[in-house]
This record gives sequence, C-alpha cells and structure tokens, in this order.
Amino acid sequence: MKRFFFISLALVLVAGFVVTAYAEDRLALSGEYRVRGFYSENLSDFNSDNDADALSYFDQRFRLGGTITAAEGVTANFRFDFGEENWGSRQPKDLSAQATALFDNAPSGTVAIGSSVPSNGRPTENAELQIDRLYLRIERDIANFVAGQYDGAFGYVSAFETQQKWLLLRVKPGPMFIDLAYIKLDEGTGTSDEETLWTEDADLYGLNAVYNSEKFNVGAFVGYKTDKTRNKGASIKVAGSSTTFPSVTTSSFDKVMDSSLTGFGVYFGGSFGMVDVKAEFDYFDGETKSSTPSSRYTGVPPVLAPANPLVSNNDKVDQKGQQFWASGTFKFGDAMSLPVQAWYAKGYANKAGETQVVEMAPAFGDFYPYNLSSIWNGDYAPFVSGEAFDVAGTGGGVMALAVNFNWQLMEEHLLEFQAGYAMPEDDIKYKAGVTTGAQTMDSFTWLTAGWQYNFVPAADFSAVLLYDVPSYDDPNQKDDGGYGLYTKIRVKF
Repeated sequence: MKRFFFISLALVLVAGFVVTAYAEDRLALSGEYRVRGFYSENLSDFNSDNDADALSYFDQRFRLGGTITAAEGVTANFRFDFGEENWGSRQPKDLSAQATALFDNAPSGTVAIGSSVPSNGRPTENAELQIDRLYLRIERDIANFVAGQYDGAFGYVSAFETQQKWLLLRVKPGPMFIDLAYIKLDEGTGTSDEETLWTEDADLYGLNAVYNSEKFNVGAFVGYKTDKTRNKGASIKVAGSSTTFPSVTTSSFDKVMDSSLTGFGVYFGGSFGMVDVKAEFDYFDGETKSSTPSSRYTGVPPVLAPANPLVSNNDKVDQKGQQFWASGTFKFGDAMSLPVQAWYAKGYANKAGETQVVEMAPAFGDFYPYNLSSIWNGDYAPFVSGEAFDVAGTGGGVMALAVNFNWQLMEEHLLEFQAGYAMPEDDIKYKAGVTTGAQTMDSFTWLTAGWQYNFVPAADFSAVLLYDVPSYDDPNQKDDGGYGLYTKIRVKF
C-alpha cells in the first residue's frame, strides 16, 4: 500500500512538470522544504543548575500542496508532508522486541535503547508521509462548498479554527458572506451512533457571518460542540511479565463523556490611515460530565472488557472562557512599522468545579501573538504552557502586552523585535506543601529579535533570538533567565 502511495505521488509530480500545457493548466503545485536548527537553555525549568533541558538539534520538512481543476470552479485539493523529523532520529529495530521490552520493564514501561537503531539516512516510518489536507471545493457566484480534510477558521484568534473533516457551505449575498459548518471531531470506535460501547461521537457545528467594506470588516460566529465519546483521559497501570498479559491493577479505560460547549465570538478589522486595527472577543460556556466504571477488571485487556454498571455523572466540571485580543499596527512609510498587541483571558485557577476553555476544537494554526509575525509564526513559545490565553498553564488566564518593531532594512533584509510582558489573571499563591513551584507564576517577561535574509530568489535564511525571565510567588522556585537561538533555511515554490 505504501508503495502505491509513493508511485501515485511520483506520477502526479511528473505530470505537473513534463506533460502537455493542458495538463499543466489543470494541476498547480506549491510548497516548501525547510531545515531548522534549535539551541536553547533553561526554557523548560529556568534552572541554570540543571542542564537536562539544554537542547541542540536540527529538524526538516518537505511540504507539497496542489490543486487539480476538474472543471471551472471545481477543484480537488491536497497537501502532504514528507520526512518531517529530527535529524538522526532513531527507529525501532524490532517492534515485537519493543513490545516485549515494554512489558518486561512494567510498570515503568521503559524500552531498552537496544530496541532502536540509528536511521542511517532513512526517515523513520512515521515521518515518511503525512496527509495533511484532502478536500474538494466547488465555487459559484452565490455560494462555495467545501468537503473533506480542511483547515478552516472563523475570526482571528483561533477560538474557532481546526484542521478536521469539514462540510462547509459559504453563501455570498452582496458584501456579506455566511458560513454554515459541520465538523466531525471523533467518530468513536465505530460508525454506530447508538449507545453501543465506545462508538459515540464528538461533533462541532458553526455559523459565521462577515460584512466586508473597502475600509473595514466586522463579523460574528457561534459554535456548539457535543462530545459523548469514551476513553477520554484513559489510563491503565500494569504488573506482570511478557509471558502473560499483565494484570490490570487500576484503570479508567471505560470512562464515558457527556459534554457540551457553546462558543460565541465577535471580531473587527480595518485600515485607518497609518494604523491597521484588528480585535476579537470570545465567550465560552459548557460542561464536562463523565461516568466511570463501578468495578475494575483484572487480567483482561481493555478492548475485551465488557460493559459494566456506571456511576452516573460522578465527575462534572463547568467549562468557562472569556478572552479578548486587540492589535494596532502603526506604519511609518513602507519600511517601518510598530505593531502593538494586548490580550486578556479570565482565569479559573482558583475556582472549584470550573476550568478554562480557549477554543472550540483543537487548533491547527493556533494563536501566536508572542511570535515574530513574518519570520517564525507558530514555531516557538516563550513560556512553557505554549498557550497565549493561559500563560501559567494552570487555567489562570492572562493579561499581556507585546510591542514589536519591524524594519525592512533593504529588499533582502528584514529585522523584527518584540518585548512582551504577561501575568495570570487568576494566579495561584504560594502555600508551603500545598501550592508550590511553577504553578505559582506571578509574571513573565520576554525579549525577541529576528532577522530574515532573502539571499536568492525563492529562498531565505532566518534566525530568532529569544530571552525569557519568569517570576514566581514561591521563593524556592528557580527563575533564572532562559534563552534560545532558532535558525531556518527554506526554499519555497
């Protein structure tokens, strides 16, 4: 099957370059190949006495996307990633040996280093081919339709953005457009939607409306998600050896979800003389209910465990979220600009029975106000949580401000700088023996500088230097500065 994929892809590539002009009009290809280098110190624990988080490595990715035009306004679209991996990645020598090692070392589950070998120039199996997007698009004057694996978004801040299986209808009456979306997030373990073991689904529905004019646009969306899948947060501890299936000592593999989430957002964007403005406000409300088995099984694999009586709704958590983002970019001629961003999210770290929500579905592009926009957008995070609306990673929200300065020094050289400050909206205070360590973050400051050099047509080199300084309420928590140097060379086509 794998050979069939590669042969088919090779034929598509050849067709795009060497067949007739008619075929070239039907197929359009684009993509990039990149190599990145990473070097960092203290960015996970901010402890200069611990060198375990000192990173130094390279990675790579070849990305190919294309559009096949079947007829006017009718296209099939795809995007693949090849060989996306760290350089020198090891691969399993023998999967059966790896499984045996897992059980032989239970309950730690450690796999011996002898079960993997250097890749010797061959990418690991999981890095060879990744199908990113596959969807059809039908475009007409009054409406568009998309079906398939698609990356779609409503608004600006990825509160409603995901790369999943979409059915999307866009109606275009005059200067407005209206989107109706259905997204399949999880089909469970089967296509039955009845109350059969492990087959319930997770679905997302959305409505989006936008008005566009020459100077500004304004829009709003509403989304509703249901999730009744099982195995959420499943865990299992084993004991035994590889000669027999390990006995199950504790488990939650039969956990049942019954959750719903409603999200609402309004957003605005416009250009007013020397200032470009964007802003969005999002609101979330819902609940997560789960039921767990009233008894446990021993000596039986989870997939074979029969249905058993459940303790109804013994775990209920309210999902809450209120967040806002605003950006103003001040332009000084064609070469310089000063983007200023502020964002806020209400925190729930100290509120019993409530948890913070920042998005309707797992985001693919996500929201990166802390990245240098044109150089490395989405490729690094200054704070450990990696979530702009939850700086401490505790569900405590955020209050943040970032100021950038961008300078197109000449046609080939772009310089960017950023200074940022963030703090939890609802922080966790230090209590000896109760709340300690990184969860007591008071604030976080970062400085970033970047350079992009377009040294030949269609190719560029870029480098980003990052410096972070956290502050904690726990006086014993290390708060040494951390730094990282990230480099990238790429060819775009």
